[in-house]
Amino acid sequence: NGRGGINLHNCLSVAAPIRGGGVSAFWRIATLMSKSTRTPEPNVCEHKSKTWNERQALTLVDHQYSDHSNELDHRYFHPTTNEENIPLGVSSKNNTLPYSVTAFDAIVLRLNHGWLTIEQLTKERIVEAINLSNKYLGAQTVIISTLPLNNNVVTPSHWQGIAKIN
Repeated sequence: NGRGGINLHNCLSVAAPIRGGGVSAFWRIATLMSKSTRTPEPNVCEHKSKTWNERQALTLVDHQYSDHSNELDHRYFHPTTNEENIPLGVSSKNNTLPYSVTAFDAIVLRLNHGWLTIEQLTKERIVEAINLSNKYLGAQTVIISTLPLNNNVVTPSHWQGIAKIN
């Protein structure tokens, strides 16, 4: 919680470039990406928000950054260029180039048991989230983490449901 007990959430963050090359990002969507949870309104990561907006995805894939190293891997980084195909922002003083993320190779999909009930974590819902991740983030690889056994497991039926999903 923030000042005055106001709930503050950071549902988007980007680190770029990261050691070894590439970009790392975090996007918290409590209920998985779904057409039914997409909202046309820009979402501001409100407490208990159960929606997402494509502008959030664009914030991640349009993220621009500079890499000061001489070891750029151009398979993953795409320089922003002008109409003559000359990289923008080239400076003889600091030799930096602005790069855009453009797409993520892979994502880690965490199934949010607690925000979603075991009954809501269906194969169809997971496949829909995977397809939307590809559409909005360019992800070609999806890693699905197993459901943790934590305070969301209260009854034997919860345990059985988690074991089924995992």
